[in-house]
Amino acid sequence: DNFLADTWATYPRPNPAYRAAAATPPAPATAAPKAAKATASVAGWVPKASTATLRDGSLVVAADGRNPFLGLTGLKHTGPVTLSLRAKSAGGPAKVQWRTADQETFPGSGQVADFTLPASADGSEVKVALPVTGSLLHLRLYLPAQAGPVTLDWVELRPATGKPQRWDF
Repeated sequence: DNFLADTWATYPRPNPAYRAAAATPPAPATAAPKAAKATASVAGWVPKASTATLRDGSLVVAADGRNPFLGLTGLKHTGPVTLSLRAKSAGGPAKVQWRTADQETFPGSGQVADFTLPASADGSEVKVALPVTGSLLHLRLYLPAQAGPVTLDWVELRPATGKPQRWDF
């Protein structure tokens, strides 16, 4: 119930037009290999204008739109917050956008931290200071829109107080 209240989600309702025979999906031609699994979300990170695939302990994010990003909600970190990550990419402009618990939507301006993701085939670490005022609730990590994928080894959020939150993919 708290999650629903925090995210403004609702309980699913029955579909009056549901027909069981029409809803049965076709059997897949081949199973996806276990080493590479495409996902709708990974540990709460949801890809938008992109696809996310777990591969060899990393999250591989491939853009399929102009502004690919990973969204994350349900956070409760008191600002300011530092975002750190380790990524392999061709490099380019990136940014982090956020909203706080007292905001219903992302603001039209402000609350964005721009940074450059360095070009690195071996991986490079980046730290981005997020001058969050209040309680961080929702975050968008915009990655460079490049021809090749961005590979994330890990992402960490370190609030001013409290424990850091880390995702090792």
